[in-house]
Amino acid sequence: MITEGFPKSLPVIEDAAFVKACCSYAAYKDHNSIAQFYHGVIDNRLYAIIAKVSDYVSLWYDGGCDEELLSFLRLTGYSGIFTSLKTAVRLNLNINEKCLVFKAEPPFNTLSCTQKAQPRELLNNLRQGLTIPNGDEFVADVSFRVMHGCADYVTHNGGGALLFYQNDSAIINGIAVPKDRRGTGLGSTLIKMLFSKAKDKSVYACCVENNKTFYIKNGFTLIGEAAYCEEE
Repeated sequence: MITEGFPKSLPVIEDAAFVKACCSYAAYKDHNSIAQFYHGVIDNRLYAIIAKVSDYVSLWYDGGCDEELLSFLRLTGYSGIFTSLKTAVRLNLNINEKCLVFKAEPPFNTLSCTQKAQPRELLNNLRQGLTIPNGDEFVADVSFRVMHGCADYVTHNGGGALLFYQNDSAIINGIAVPKDRRGTGLGSTLIKMLFSKAKDKSVYACCVENNKTFYIKNGFTLIGEAAYCEEE
């Protein structure tokens, strides 16, 4: 059965969508006009965690109730879903992009970040390498999470990187370097700056196959695959 909210205590699950959902819950759990949260339990077993911020869903699923979950997702509606590749295939979701999932553990190789910037500047820097269609919504989300102590970001030499976090884990939610500064080490500098914000938390990251080497050389270990899915 799928019910509203998250359980009072959650297991530690090595899954990027699970971490992303928990990061959203940490920021938005008391603001149901902006975000909704659900969990599914069958025979006392937690089988699903669902976080919906605006119209986008982060989904962790452990199997066993495919039809119930699909019916629930159709009923609540969504513009996109981020989940493990295994779940996307199992549920026959409309996969838009596949990605690799990485994890890094402290202690980290860090650099302090002294440059101060506003979320709008972070948006402009991330757009050097990422597609962010709704800039106002992005700025509002980042500002809200930072205000509630659930996000941090860095900007440096035209590049930018964003980190969402909760109690014991964090996930990189965007990193970009201007085209004319690629190959200069700026990306690694941004990662080290983010690590200084993460402190003692496990850090997750997702990327396409072409960026795999970058994360490995910066201390990440490949742990799985995920998928960005669109509404059919």
